[in-house]
Amino acid sequence: YNDMSPFHLCLYSFSQIIGGIMGSLIANIQYDIPFEFSTNERYGYNLWISEIIATVTLIVMIHGCIRTGQEASVPMVVSAWVGGGYFFTSSSIFANPAVTIGRMFTNTFAGIEPSSVPIYICFQLVGGLVGYGLVRFFYPNHTGTTDTKNMTPVKNDDVLYRRACIL
Repeated sequence: YNDMSPFHLCLYSFSQIIGGIMGSLIANIQYDIPFEFSTNERYGYNLWISEIIATVTLIVMIHGCIRTGQEASVPMVVSAWVGGGYFFTSSSIFANPAVTIGRMFTNTFAGIEPSSVPIYICFQLVGGLVGYGLVRFFYPNHTGTTDTKNMTPVKNDDVLYRRACIL
């Protein structure tokens, strides 16, 4: 986390948010759905707990891959997790503030009413902190030390690692 400047962190976060919004708008165009904000209210402790679980597991899986030298598997693991997570979480898996913001721009079953967004993001931040704690517990050596033949240690200057930390 320490090697990314505040400017680059803001730029990266802003880019994720814009990407989420554009993804929703493009999906609406593909399915000939008129633009309107979501009216799908998502409110309830079951959904908030689900967001904590979704965020925690996302962070632990990404960092588990990276910290065990399996960086190349991150896209596959995250894709499989998101596909399954849509069914194993009651919230239909947001797990990322940029995704949450983006999904308020579609009035479909996947959308989220704008008034529900702040609380979702708060619980995602809680999940992020819990996930960070679990990663530090399960993988305390952030530089990666392993003597397994097929695994390579993570370097502090690894760009993929740095980007995944921001997720």
